[in-house]
Amino acid sequence: MHVPPEALPPRPGPLAVAVGIARVAATLALAVIGMLVLMLAALVPWPHGRVRPVEHVAGWLARACLWIAGVRREVAGLDRLRGHDGFVFFNHVSYLDPVVLVAARPMRFLSTQGVRRLPLIGPMATTLGTIYVHRGRDDSRAAAREALRGAVRQSPVPVALAPEGRIGDGQSVLPFRHGAFEVAAEADAPVVLVGLRFRPHAYLLWQEGEWVLTAYWRLCARTVPVVATLEVLGGIEVDEPANAAVWSEATEAHFETWLAAA
Repeated sequence: MHVPPEALPPRPGPLAVAVGIARVAATLALAVIGMLVLMLAALVPWPHGRVRPVEHVAGWLARACLWIAGVRREVAGLDRLRGHDGFVFFNHVSYLDPVVLVAARPMRFLSTQGVRRLPLIGPMATTLGTIYVHRGRDDSRAAAREALRGAVRQSPVPVALAPEGRIGDGQSVLPFRHGAFEVAAEADAPVVLVGLRFRPHAYLLWQEGEWVLTAYWRLCARTVPVVATLEVLGGIEVDEPANAAVWSEATEAHFETWLAAA
């Protein structure tokens, strides 16, 4: 996403730099320890409350990461999300979206192949059952669709994906792709919509081609509060759920209405 310089937050002062260094260092330590704990927890086969221990650990790590970064959570409708099996469709506003979602309840994700190659983040995402797709290859997209259908049949942990396919500007949604809705219809799986919002959003902007640690530094090197809002919006009832285009357009409009009302 191209971000004009004027949209970015001001250069951090000395205090914000000191806070940022402490936050980044603590996050890296958490990531190293978390990766080891996750891999050990993945060896435990017995679920707790229908959820594997590794997924509970992921939730603790996500909440710890947000606390370290100084991001306060506001969650609405969590009970509807906790009892949900199937797909979670969310508006993609930040690289931090998966962390906010996992902090609310265990989830798996559809992600691009690039995430698999990220240090620390890639191994943790793979351990949690992330499904990867190479969007430039038809065979990869077909394999990912089959994996998504199988994932919602085999586990009570929902699969989260962003119909936009990439990060937007946080003010509105990008055009929704129909593939997510086709997969949900083919799997005959329920869909819950989750709205995400960050305030102020400038600290969560990710410039095109930017290293993730550079973007994360922008979030950490600050002294102002940042709030992450997660609101469960329910589902969309359409007359033709098998018609992916109709379903997609109705869902996109629902998200736009939600964002406009903020």
